[in-house]
Amino acid sequence: MTRVAFTFDDLSLKSLRKITSRGGFASMGSALGASIDLEKVLQTEAAMGFSELIVRDRGNGEKRIVVPSISRLVRRLS
Repeated sequence: MTRVAFTFDDLSLKSLRKITSRGGFASMGSALGASIDLEKVLQTEAAMGFSELIVRDRGNGEKRIVVPSISRLVRRLS
């Protein structure tokens, strides 16, 4: 295991704490790990040309989500 130290500005630390709490993560490190896992999945899909997400609520409503980092990756790969 490798220990890594990060420096966050106040707004970023507040966001990380909120993500940790909302997601029920045991630690901020766990929340960051989950974020990295999600980024890997999104990058894999971007490499296949996918550039946005479609999410559905329980009532079958849909919303299109564009992830800026993934959109940039798709443009670079095109």
